[in-house]
Amino acid sequence: MVVICLAGALQLRPIPTAELNHLVSEAADPASVQRCTTANHVRYCLYPGFGRDLPSVEAPVIGVLAQLPARPDQPLTVRQVLSPHLLDSTLTHGHPKRQVSQWQAQMQRAPGNAATASAIYLPVGSWPAAGGRLADAHFDVALAAAEWAVRLPPQATGNPNGLVFLPCVPLDQAREAIAIWLAILATRPPAGELQDGLGGLETGHGFQAVEVRNSMVPTWAYPGSGASYITPAVVPQTTAAGYLLASAMTNLPQQKVAHVLKSAWVMWLNWHTTDAQLAAALGIRMPSVPAPPAPLRTPKPGMTIVQPGPGSGPQNPLCTA
Repeated sequence: MVVICLAGALQLRPIPTAELNHLVSEAADPASVQRCTTANHVRYCLYPGFGRDLPSVEAPVIGVLAQLPARPDQPLTVRQVLSPHLLDSTLTHGHPKRQVSQWQAQMQRAPGNAATASAIYLPVGSWPAAGGRLADAHFDVALAAAEWAVRLPPQATGNPNGLVFLPCVPLDQAREAIAIWLAILATRPPAGELQDGLGGLETGHGFQAVEVRNSMVPTWAYPGSGASYITPAVVPQTTAAGYLLASAMTNLPQQKVAHVLKSAWVMWLNWHTTDAQLAAALGIRMPSVPAPPAPLRTPKPGMTIVQPGPGSGPQNPLCTA
């Protein structure tokens, strides 16, 4: 149906109302047309024609499940969704504004437009890795599955009109490092690519941070984090500290880490349990996170300094229960 509608749009002729009604219905109620299968107690739901992608979707999830000491009671669903932005003016030209508004309202109620702790949504057009790296898409799915496994829910704060959404930050939470460690084991991305996600933190060039509780928190951009392989884009913001601890965990014998996690799994899932506590249990020192670069005081000729800092903008919420 999407292909038919796009073909009509490219010919710059109004798409029949019945076809757009069908498209919107498939987006708002994907369960009515999708084909679902259950494997390892995870439900995968894909639109017709995408069945060949099921093994690629399953692989990173299975990789995470294989490492878990225990699984959440809440089941996991991995579902394809159509983006609400699909219904743009290109598709709706020639139709009355009232009708377009009704379609847009239906699309906004579709799955994938609100965060949930029990589902991973893969937007059609981004998965399988349209024009991007399949390895990055796999890491995105693995990390989403791992965050479900450690009960790190997607949370966000923002403008009621949806103009600004700020994801929560698992500041100094052991479960974040565990989730990243699980995703690394499930997909085995190159270490150099993971290190690149620190954005030049060690040198101060390209330093990335968000503000939480009046403090600037250095962040880590995981592989594919800006590619929209997962929707909505309000998944927890990963921190540099969480990544550095997870990286240190990968240098330990896997059996040792698994034993420590299994021995106190419920404690590690508590958002009050810190990175330092996990490092101590593993018998390693908590990796130090380089301090933010000092602000420039004197601009060079022709340069305007914009130095973010506490109080300079909206704050991200802390990830909690």
